[in-house]
Amino acid sequence: MRESTIALLVLATEVFIGSATGIQRTILSIEVSRTLGVALSLTPIVTFGIFKALADYFAALLAQSRGRSRVLRLGALLYAIGALSVLLLPQPFNFFLGNVLIGAGEGFVFAASAMILRSLLGLEKSALSFSYIESACYLGYALGAYAGGAALVLGGSAAPLLLIAVFSISALVVSLRVREVKKAEQFSGEESWGSGEKFSLKLIYRNPSTLSALLAAHVAKTADSIVWGVLPLFVVARGWGSYYAGYAQALILVMWSLMMPFWSYYSDRVGRKLISTAGLLFTAGLLLLLPSSGSPAETLLVAMLIGIGYAMYYPILPTPVADLTPPGARDVAIGLYRAVRDSGYFTGALLGSMLLSAPGDHIRETFMNTGVLLALSATTFSVIFRETRPTWPFLDLVIE
Repeated sequence: MRESTIALLVLATEVFIGSATGIQRTILSIEVSRTLGVALSLTPIVTFGIFKALADYFAALLAQSRGRSRVLRLGALLYAIGALSVLLLPQPFNFFLGNVLIGAGEGFVFAASAMILRSLLGLEKSALSFSYIESACYLGYALGAYAGGAALVLGGSAAPLLLIAVFSISALVVSLRVREVKKAEQFSGEESWGSGEKFSLKLIYRNPSTLSALLAAHVAKTADSIVWGVLPLFVVARGWGSYYAGYAQALILVMWSLMMPFWSYYSDRVGRKLISTAGLLFTAGLLLLLPSSGSPAETLLVAMLIGIGYAMYYPILPTPVADLTPPGARDVAIGLYRAVRDSGYFTGALLGSMLLSAPGDHIRETFMNTGVLLALSATTFSVIFRETRPTWPFLDLVIE
């Protein structure tokens, strides 16, 4: 099977999985709030985040022994079972239990996809390869978010759940066609670095560039988790309906998807720090501005700009780990990065629930506090991070 065909199949699997999750980005908090109240509407994201983070890391370990394509298929299977659980179990337990398998399945699929595509493109285009991986995912998210809002309006609560099952089964069918990819990143002295696990767990926290990227990524995902749950509540509370909730989520996600290759292309040439810091600060400002939007058009415009801000840092923050990690440990190091980043779903769901429980205009205050947190993260990142591009080809790539 040609490499281009493998890449297309992997990206198609990501789009289908992303579409299934994108539906939940619109409907989850709306549906759960009807039975458990607004304060607990984000809690299913906790189980999603925990199991996705675990799968992110263990996917790299399984890929080393079982192969990347098998991990991809395992993830698609787990996701399909979780989607059927969401469809068949009573609410709200379907979202809590189903998202255990959905989170794990998505973690395995996206981690395996990242390893496969990164091998095909190579280290020289590390930011661009991450952008292709994430763009496929978030294009699916965007399609699903819009479809979820429309389905909820037109078909009631059951319609979007059925769509989740259809998308997940489609992903499983496509993943069965993916063949194993031979590693392109061979390194003659791989054994001298020790195991990937030892490298990731011990050394990645010592380097200011990788450590600051981990922290910024975790906070950024925390903010995204809150936006996932709170934005639909904000739109519905304004009386604009679930259709506009899906529309707003879709605009964030489609701009996020489309702009990632653009920013990543320049990051591979001008460096990681400036673009990532600017994106974090830009997004923080927009979250502070979002509660002041007084019409659907204003909210949709801010949502679109938030997507552009996300794209400025999301595919770039993992690249210092790829830049500075020896080839023998790279898959596990990226797995660790993804685990730390995606545990932000857990952090964001808990923090968002606490903020939504506060007295006063809790939705407005949730966005404001999230914006401040993201701005603090951007400031910390800009101070600690040491540039890894474009100077890295002339330096020792190994963290010592």
